[in-house]
Amino acid sequence: MFNYLKKPAAPAAPRQSPAIKRQEAAAAAAAQAKLREQARADAKVKDAEAARATWAPKLEAALGDDAALLRVAQDTPLVEIKLSAVQALAGEESLKQAEREFRSHDRRVHRAAKLRLDAAVAQRESRAQAQIVIDAARALSAETPIAANRLVALDRAWQVLNLDTLEAQQRSEFATWRERLND
Repeated sequence: MFNYLKKPAAPAAPRQSPAIKRQEAAAAAAAQAKLREQARADAKVKDAEAARATWAPKLEAALGDDAALLRVAQDTPLVEIKLSAVQALAGEESLKQAEREFRSHDRRVHRAAKLRLDAAVAQRESRAQAQIVIDAARALSAETPIAANRLVALDRAWQVLNLDTLEAQQRSEFATWRERLND
């Protein structure tokens, strides 16, 4: 009868469905996984910085010594230090050894070593071929009647060479012999 004097009851909290609860739990788990992944990434960056601080002086100390550079490249955990060490290698044997060493487990380092080795071999072969052409020009200058076809063959052999890989002394020596042949 006096219902109007009673205070209205507070509305009950709406009950969530199990599907919504699962979605919220999945979202919370994803957020936690993301935080763990970010923490791992931060730790990885700190480890890389510490390794870089450790290995960079070793790399600088090894410059000019192929054996030491090869040891640095093999021992360091950082790919950028490995690449720098391989780029600093000068000898064909060291490059060949680095190419073999990194063939199976470091693709970028292997590719860099292989490219450097191929360039070194091409340079050596080009310089050797240039010396053969220079020797042929020297021999041709000793002949009194110079056959035109031999002169053309000499010019073609020189044009085939990659002049960028030759030493300046070889280029000037060939130019000198070629001038003598033109006279």
